[in-house]
Amino acid sequence: MESKSPSALGEGYLAVPIGLVKSVARLQGHLISGGAASLMSLREVDYGSVVESFEFIKFRFGGNLGLIKNVLNSFAASQLNQLERLSDFSKHRDPVGAAAVLHAMRGTCGTMGAQLLSTFAGELEHRLIHDDEESQLYLLADESLVDLLRELIVFSDKILKNMFDVSV
Repeated sequence: MESKSPSALGEGYLAVPIGLVKSVARLQGHLISGGAASLMSLREVDYGSVVESFEFIKFRFGGNLGLIKNVLNSFAASQLNQLERLSDFSKHRDPVGAAAVLHAMRGTCGTMGAQLLSTFAGELEHRLIHDDEESQLYLLADESLVDLLRELIVFSDKILKNMFDVSV
């Protein structure tokens, strides 16, 4: 696979891989149909659609591999802490608080290159902000979403640590 920095890509380059689009569409389809995607379906997802390429992440961090490794050492733990906060807001049926946590997760995961996790958190955030109250409460009550996010965190972390040779 050929690596290219974002600045070397032509104008016709599609920034979002089709695998990511299909994976997110599958997750959205499950959400729309009334439940979260099966955790087993994550095993069908292509690694390339879960995280960005080594070169994109390296470019985003200015080529500083030490910084990337340092951030990766706390990435999963910090995101799992965010999930605890999300669970608390969900238990209290607080869509504003839950959306704020998902917003933070979306940003951190996007910066780290965990693109599927970032996209999924962003989709949930959007729904908690823009859906009607009944739909918001339904999302907050769906504990399988937190389980799915947890599995995505662990899965993304494992791929990223392997990619950047960070010992587990």
